Amino acid sequence: DDTRFAFLSRWRSVPDMNVRFNDGLFVANADGSGLKFLIGYGYVSHFDWYDPRVMLAWTNIDDRGNHYYLLDVETGDPQEVTIDGGMRALYRRRLAAWRDGD
Repeated sequence: DDTRFAFLSRWRSVPDMNVRFNDGLFVANADGSGLKFLIGYGYVSHFDWYDPRVMLAWTNIDDRGNHYYLLDVETGDPQEVTIDGGMRALYRRRLAAWRDGD
């Protein structure tokens, strides 16, 4: 709904190109207010809005391994998404929105 945006902060603890990045996911209101640190530094990739309050991100939360998670941007609560359940529903929803021109 264009009321918020998200961005990654990426850095390496040493200048060695063989060392993996540390990623942090932030969200804020469109005017820059309300900045929140959604996912702590570790691994975050492939993220998008699921709806105005929830994001989908490929990440490793609490060392549970890399998975897609639905993240409540108000509380930060993660919900792991399985391919048999939530991912299929998400793909159908995004495809319908794309077909509708959204």
